[in-house]
Amino acid sequence: MKPNTHPTHSASLAAVLGLVVATSAYGGQIQQGLVVHLPFDGDIADTRQNVTPVAVGYGSAGVADTSTAGKIGSGALKAWTYPNPGVVPEGESQFNYITLGSPNDAGIDPGGVTTFGDSTDFSVSFWVKLGTWSGDPSFVANKDWNSGGNVGFVVATDSDARIQWNYRETNNGASRKDYDSPGGLLSGGWHHVAVTFARNQNATTYVDGAQVDSTPIVTAANGTWAPGTIDRLSLNVGQDGAGQYTDGNGTVYLDDFGLWRRVLAPDEVATIFSSGNVGVDLSRVPNPGAPPPTALIPARYAMPAGTVDKGSPGFLARPYQTSAAQPNSLLWTEQQLAGLQGPNLADLSGADAAGYYHVDTVVNWNNSSASVDGFPSASKFPGITGSENFSEEILTYIEFPSPGNYTLGVNSDDGFRVTTAFANPRDPYSAIKLGEWDGGRGSADSLFTFTVPVAGIYPFRVIYEQGGGGANVSWFSLLEDGTKVLVNDPDNEASLKAYSAASFAPPYVSAFVHDGTGFTLSLSDGATALDPAAVRVKLNGAEAPTTPAANGGVHSFTYVSPGFVPALSSNTVTVTYSDSAKPAFTTTVSIPYVEGFYAPLPSGFALGRSEVDTTAPGFRVRSSQLNSASPLAANIAHAEAQLAGLLIDPVSGAPYEETATPGEQADGSYELSNVLNFSTGSADQGNFTSANGHAEDAVPGLSGSSGNNLAVEVVTYLELSKGFHRFGINSSDGFRVTAGRNPYDALATELAVYDARRIVRDTTFDLTVAQDGIYPVRIVWFRQANLPNNGPSTAAFEFFTVTSSGEKVLVNDGSNPASVKAYARRTSPVEPYVSYAGPSSFISDYRGSDVGFRTLEARVADGTTLKVDPASIQLSVDGAPVAITTAPGVGSITLEYVPAGLQLPRSVHTASLSFADKAGARHSASWRFNGLRNYELPEPLFFEDFESTDAGPDPMVPAGWVQENYTGHEHLTTEPGDGNSEFYLGFVVIDKPMRGKKNGTSSAAVQMINGVTFDEATNPLMNGHCIYAESDDRQNGPPGQIQYLYTPHYNLAGKSGVVIAFNSAYEQNQDGLNGMEYSVDGGASWNPIFYWIQGDDDTQGTPDILRGPDGKVDAVATLTKTYGDVARYTDGTGTLVGGYYGFFLKAPITPALAPFIEGRINDDGSESKRVEVAQVPLADNKSDVQFRFIQSGTSSWYWGIDNWGVYSVPSLVPPASGAIKATLAGGKVQLTWTGAGTLESATELAGPWTPVTGVTGTTATVDPSAAHRFFRIR
Repeated sequence: MKPNTHPTHSASLAAVLGLVVATSAYGGQIQQGLVVHLPFDGDIADTRQNVTPVAVGYGSAGVADTSTAGKIGSGALKAWTYPNPGVVPEGESQFNYITLGSPNDAGIDPGGVTTFGDSTDFSVSFWVKLGTWSGDPSFVANKDWNSGGNVGFVVATDSDARIQWNYRETNNGASRKDYDSPGGLLSGGWHHVAVTFARNQNATTYVDGAQVDSTPIVTAANGTWAPGTIDRLSLNVGQDGAGQYTDGNGTVYLDDFGLWRRVLAPDEVATIFSSGNVGVDLSRVPNPGAPPPTALIPARYAMPAGTVDKGSPGFLARPYQTSAAQPNSLLWTEQQLAGLQGPNLADLSGADAAGYYHVDTVVNWNNSSASVDGFPSASKFPGITGSENFSEEILTYIEFPSPGNYTLGVNSDDGFRVTTAFANPRDPYSAIKLGEWDGGRGSADSLFTFTVPVAGIYPFRVIYEQGGGGANVSWFSLLEDGTKVLVNDPDNEASLKAYSAASFAPPYVSAFVHDGTGFTLSLSDGATALDPAAVRVKLNGAEAPTTPAANGGVHSFTYVSPGFVPALSSNTVTVTYSDSAKPAFTTTVSIPYVEGFYAPLPSGFALGRSEVDTTAPGFRVRSSQLNSASPLAANIAHAEAQLAGLLIDPVSGAPYEETATPGEQADGSYELSNVLNFSTGSADQGNFTSANGHAEDAVPGLSGSSGNNLAVEVVTYLELSKGFHRFGINSSDGFRVTAGRNPYDALATELAVYDARRIVRDTTFDLTVAQDGIYPVRIVWFRQANLPNNGPSTAAFEFFTVTSSGEKVLVNDGSNPASVKAYARRTSPVEPYVSYAGPSSFISDYRGSDVGFRTLEARVADGTTLKVDPASIQLSVDGAPVAITTAPGVGSITLEYVPAGLQLPRSVHTASLSFADKAGARHSASWRFNGLRNYELPEPLFFEDFESTDAGPDPMVPAGWVQENYTGHEHLTTEPGDGNSEFYLGFVVIDKPMRGKKNGTSSAAVQMINGVTFDEATNPLMNGHCIYAESDDRQNGPPGQIQYLYTPHYNLAGKSGVVIAFNSAYEQNQDGLNGMEYSVDGGASWNPIFYWIQGDDDTQGTPDILRGPDGKVDAVATLTKTYGDVARYTDGTGTLVGGYYGFFLKAPITPALAPFIEGRINDDGSESKRVEVAQVPLADNKSDVQFRFIQSGTSSWYWGIDNWGVYSVPSLVPPASGAIKATLAGGKVQLTWTGAGTLESATELAGPWTPVTGVTGTTATVDPSAAHRFFRIR
């Protein structure tokens, strides 16, 4: 851990279900001129009370459908259009939208606020999420959108998720104006849109707070404004002005709609966007430049008068301490407080029966009694006798004497979270997060501002965690003059008062767990008990029968689905309940959730009992450990090649030395009859330890204590019953689980994968089993080495199941009747099969590990009786036959294909392998792969080694290059030896000796171009001058170190297969992003090349790469999640901007960015010192191409760049494919095409694209069940 660095944040445990908007409005700058505000929270009412919106259908009344969870608050408007009446489902109308009235409509708009005449400026603002759509549906309009020449305006999208508008005044054809953004701006989740119309100037468009265009709308050619009205039809939300537009159809969701009779300023739009991102609607957005609130506390969260005991000042504090190591994770902290991480070792002798201490003064605790922030000397933590691995839960009720914005702060070492909730501070399903630090750090402040709508007393909960080293927490408010005042300080009149007891604390939803079989909902008693008979549960609007159970004050209600809940389906559970008071308190809670991914285990995989030796319980385990001077870069593909004995030193050409001792089985495996619970050195780690009766076993075949360069194969046969099963693997570094009739088949079906580095952590995965049977399973586990922030984690592995009650049970644990049985031996024969498929048998969704292979190798294995005919083996790559060499082995044949020329590891290929057995039967297999790497480059088209540019600071960059930075000033000198000096404000050319930490070359993977190896002694990556971005010593932020570098504009007309390459000396930090983008249109739009952020899971935090329920990278979530430690700066409007990785990008943030996000290793000074090569296909044959380097961080290491080159490699351009032809046959769509390539499909043109299954040659048949789908050959 570097001094003053910030850790990774992980996801919140509490499900924040939205905000309830207070009825009173804030009268700030942004609310001036706001004439219509529709928050869509439970109704379609206008909070400004100027219009009376009406829901409109077609042929029937419309539905004011605001049941969908909104971006802000509890709901959003669902608007829809069907293309024709014949496809409208029974009971629905063809259209559904909101009308705000026609011009001067006395019934809906009596004041005429939606009438603009010929001179009134106006602005619209709203949040939008696209459902399933086609064409160009309208979001808001007062014109007939069937023709852009009609009078009025419209703001709409198109099939590629762009934002567009059209505008025309009366009686003047020249007044028609249009704007179309690049595609994809509105893809993937919620986006904010604002368009301002200055009637005698410009219409200006903003997406997600940033201006994307400003277009003149003056009408006369000479620039003299010839005014005309735009009022003709109704102003409608979710349709055009005529209300019957069908060329754009589908479903859109709209939230927090606002209409102003003035032009919003850029800083106002930015403030609306940033406030909306934290749940603040238009009625409460603060003035630009004011501290941005993190949240709006709903007025209903104020405790009822007289229910808080003001005679009981202070807090309740519950300590929890375990022997299990706290990984500086708030998710883990919640589990610890719930008793899921081991028994509580804290001293509870002074606590009440529930484990809470009463603290009647302040929260100012330190395990050394030292003071922070100038506060008095601290007290000891309640109930904590040691100094490691503990947490505190703090409950209180804080009195806010007046409405307004409040700033609270927490000084902590390590992490914390502050929440407020309705009525009961422990209620996680109404909890609103106000502030947090999710990770380890030294003693530091975190400030957070929120809005209190009405004076009152509000419930609060704080959790604090300590993962090692120092420990302190202080909770305070920040006065306007900057003074910090401890909450509930009896000696300071400015202190906010806190109370520890209340009589009104109703039951609350305390837990909700779900899987493919259904769900269990838990309600906990509060000050009043739950009335179980009054509980009503619904799933997706339908009554859900549940089975009740009670354990003390916790009541559970379990619903069992008649069939499996569809994987990845969106669902909402609604529970209505009452307490036992007289009169009873009744409330309803809605819990939206997405069912997780589960893999169906086909019944065809099952073996009969006669095909398995059920007298031989256990597993076959085969280990490989390579002797290398340093740990080798590793992932699943690397581990598979290692287990196949195919890894060689690329410099010497010799195989790496194998140091593991083979087992007694013919293939070198060991047969283990017990469980899988491995740990090098037998150190206790993971879930199953000597403390709970599970002694750790050594990894079979390892003779020493090192867990480096390790690959392990496990094969077993699991006896599974029909139904749903949850498995888990606890491991350091990664694993992959597959299943099939033959577990050794390299192309067996994937069940689960974690293909990245980590300290000891759990991954669970779910299976559905169609019939009882014994199922062959294979697991590959790799462990590279200790991480830079590793803690006590060593090589470790556990294989277990998770019961419906949450208990973890080792597979094949004969002492536990809940354990799944495993068998080690098969008795039935197998046919010939592919035992190794390289370079990788699958496309991993994890990326960043520096693993590449010069050749494609595969291995075909004999069957039990049938042998492979070596002469029959044929291989095609990307549809074309290739020449191979074969080498016989014991019971197998290894084949090799050596592709010519430049090979890029990110490129995806398809291999097809066919062979015959000696009986004449043919076998075939195909797989998609990447990972081919051979950096053979021609002479560059353009090259820069920075030697001809003097070291900075004047100039900072070579002629024709441009640096741009938003870095704060620290030491006002230009001393190159001082990383805090002005010398390093932005990218700057330096001489090699100036910053030595950039020197060196990756020790994990050989770096080579054109057969020449890089090493620091003879051929360094950074040689002489280089260009350099510094963030190591400076700018813990805000503002942070924010710097961009633009290359010259390159003319690549007539050049194909364009590739960029450069030497890169980079070190990842847990709060930094580095990336590259390129433009082919003079900077009007930008495209991704790569984005590097933390990809490993270490003691400083979990990866910043976020994933969806299907385990795939969620690019939008990854790039839009806000963090306290990501760089920010104050822009020219006075607004604090940044704080999320996507802010620094110019490419549109859409799901299509997922393949370009790479995970690098936090604080590893070696692994990212590499040669970086990437294809930029959109640059082919373009005359204006420019590249953009991005670096952002807060004390986030460095990036050095040398030997920058742009190349043309025509061989990278695939042969042209013929057009795809579609025909309809038997209700199916048959696609045919000519030429090589892979058929891919996507639901939207912007992607993401995935290969189509079931392709035969150049033909595919698809089911036209979706509204639309795009196909391409790639």
